[in-house]
Amino acid sequence: MNAGYVEQNEIIRNSLGVPQGGTISPILANIYLHELDEYIDKLKAEYNTPGPISIKTDNFKKLSGKIRRAVNRHRKAPSIRTLLEIKNLRKERIAAPSVIRTGVKINYVRYADD
Repeated sequence: MNAGYVEQNEIIRNSLGVPQGGTISPILANIYLHELDEYIDKLKAEYNTPGPISIKTDNFKKLSGKIRRAVNRHRKAPSIRTLLEIKNLRKERIAAPSVIRTGVKINYVRYADD
């Protein structure tokens, strides 16, 4: 079987390797990558922590509540003063740290395409 490859617009014939799109190609890739999968599973078991990986900070929650209440006030009685308050609260919330990391979560996706 001549799988070959193209280099600088020239076809190089080669009897080594697996042809692209061959039926055995995905099987060989899975065999080869199986050890990587097992290694990642060990890392996940060692480092993943149960529960949430982050929580909202108290300041972020307070600012979000103030924004929500100001928006509701503005819906009931629209005013420029309320709009300015909402704008300033949103600026303040953007500047505030939003989450505290509490744990570790490893996600692993393996994708192979020949």
